Amino acid sequence: MNKVICNILSAFIPKKKNRHHFRKKYGSKQFSFSKNPLLLQEIQCNLEAIKRILCLTVDITKMPPATGNLKMVQDCSVALLHYFDQICKKHNITYWIDSGTLIGHIRHNGFIPWDDDIDICMMRDDYERLPNILDNEFKKDGFFWRNGEIIQLFFKDCPAQVDIFPMDSGNKINPPQGEEYNQFLSCLNEIKSHIDFDHKKWIQRQCPVSEKYLAYCFKTRDEKLVPNKIKDGFIFYGVETGVKNRCCYSYSDIFPLQKISFYGIETYKPQNSNYYLFCQYGDFMTLPQNYSSNHGECLANQVTENNYKNCQELIKNYYPKDEK
Repeated sequence: MNKVICNILSAFIPKKKNRHHFRKKYGSKQFSFSKNPLLLQEIQCNLEAIKRILCLTVDITKMPPATGNLKMVQDCSVALLHYFDQICKKHNITYWIDSGTLIGHIRHNGFIPWDDDIDICMMRDDYERLPNILDNEFKKDGFFWRNGEIIQLFFKDCPAQVDIFPMDSGNKINPPQGEEYNQFLSCLNEIKSHIDFDHKKWIQRQCPVSEKYLAYCFKTRDEKLVPNKIKDGFIFYGVETGVKNRCCYSYSDIFPLQKISFYGIETYKPQNSNYYLFCQYGDFMTLPQNYSSNHGECLANQVTENNYKNCQELIKNYYPKDEK
């Protein structure tokens, strides 16, 4: 272990003679980092610095795409989106790719290599039309959906999903700033504090929040947060959603949407996509500090011999043909 640490650290020492001396002194079997806690602490700090340097200098766009079960889960998600997209076009519902899916499109020309689902957004008016449409058009042949903080789409027991986030409109053109923005976020957090999330229902793919909670969200939004909203007002993630990094956007940051192709699906992205993502994630073109799924465990780990054939069925029948 000493040798591994020393080789990593010595790579950042400028002179060859000094690198050799460092490896000789600290890479020997006789030397013990455990007996030198202060030096070990210093090295750990250096490793963190190296990690930050790597995050800023590695070309993340050159990372290889997913393989194996993760690739299959990603393909299943694309098949779900393709089936949903056909329904949206039939009913004139407009959506755009969002969050990690948007980063994947811009940064990797596809999925983020370790991402395991698809995120999309739509304005509240279209979002409120969805439940009836999904019941009539989507909920058949193994496809089903659930409502809650967001709407999610599934197929049988496949460990793949499409998450649909609503966007609410503000009551003025420009997003709140300064203290007004702090008060806006405070009100959103107050709304979220009333959530009655049922983890058991969430695991069972049922509605994990109550109608009472959702009703409270919408009432508080209309009475306290944005009374008298306007058509082209600033835009923010729906009051009931659990988005971690809350952002407000000008209408012109998102509209008019830009047409794109995502794995053969003709869809959209926000007008000012780079700014849109920077507000949420900061420098999204660098390596993240952590590689992890938002679901805790990567959905690819949920592929089993029981659902493997269902994943194959979904991909075979609904994945965009031009992309396979």
